[in-house]
Amino acid sequence: MQGMAIQGATGIEPPAKLTDLQNRFIEEFIKLGMKRPGEAAKRAGYSEKSAKNIGPRLVRRKIIAEEVRRRTYAISSATEVTPELLVVGLLEIAQDTASNERARVAAYTQLGRYTGGFEVKRETTHKGALTITRGTPKLSSPAKE
Repeated sequence: MQGMAIQGATGIEPPAKLTDLQNRFIEEFIKLGMKRPGEAAKRAGYSEKSAKNIGPRLVRRKIIAEEVRRRTYAISSATEVTPELLVVGLLEIAQDTASNERARVAAYTQLGRYTGGFEVKRETTHKGALTITRGTPKLSSPAKE
């Protein structure tokens, strides 16, 4: 009977290998935007005490991760929502001067996360020693040969 509730929520039949509790976890995890696995575990019915630890562990299990991917793909296929469509929509919001500032900043933030625009990559080359004293790095010159 529980499988019917899950199928009704997304229209996707869960695989027989998963328990009802795991299926509910996957549903809640997807509803939460695939973030906050501890909260998803709590909403799925795991005890409040154990949910914080169980949620992240469930997400790392291969069978759970594969099922999350399968369901999100099925949902995006059924709704015809693609990553490209989401990016175009976010760009429209971000560039629309009629949108409120909070919506525009949120759209730019999501675009930055999606494109990796917030990753700071620093490369340096140095021959010599690196000493850190009280949080301040100090580079020494390489020894002359």
